[in-house]
Amino acid sequence: MSAASFPVGNTLVVDSVSAIRGQRSLFMGVSAGVKAGDILQLGGANGAGKTTLLQMMAGLTRPHSGCIRWNGAALPAAQLALSQSLAWLGHQNGLKSALTPLENLRWALGVAGVAWQEPEAIRELVALGLAAVLEQPVATLSAGQKRRVALARVFLSQKPLWVLDEPLTALDQHIIPLVEARLREHAARGGLLVLTAHQPMALGEAHRVLQLGDGDA
Repeated sequence: MSAASFPVGNTLVVDSVSAIRGQRSLFMGVSAGVKAGDILQLGGANGAGKTTLLQMMAGLTRPHSGCIRWNGAALPAAQLALSQSLAWLGHQNGLKSALTPLENLRWALGVAGVAWQEPEAIRELVALGLAAVLEQPVATLSAGQKRRVALARVFLSQKPLWVLDEPLTALDQHIIPLVEARLREHAARGGLLVLTAHQPMALGEAHRVLQLGDGDA
């Protein structure tokens, strides 16, 4: 994994954002800021709008009211700049089933404009416990193995902003400390991290939680 640091001036700001689903308000007037080195976890019960807010912060959906700003510029005008700085991981892994883990990384990083470094990609996959399946189509992998390939894509992305929805889904317990270490390292290099998680995570002093309203399950 690259040891390069990110610019210290990056910021992601949520300013009085609200979300409506059908006739129901998920949340109203939420404000938060993330700067270089920060780890922000969105908390709250099922139905509180954690995934919705996460998608807004990635520029994938628009708020009902309020705005999202990347480096001082509001979305959607700043969408291109945000997208170029973003590594997103949603509930879906975003993998091509017919490709191997390595081929998936080559394809995804190429689309993201990241120079392909095969030895580095192999090292990351091996570190995540995938040495035995490097040449297998992703369709044959377990749910946890697929999630690890998707995480490898994020870890190799060279993007300063990571927005991750339940990154620990389907992971074996022995892999979780490695993932937590990668997230801490990203923040220590000046990266910005926003995530949801259903379990406690060891993410260090940079970690804070933004609790959303209870909502309806």
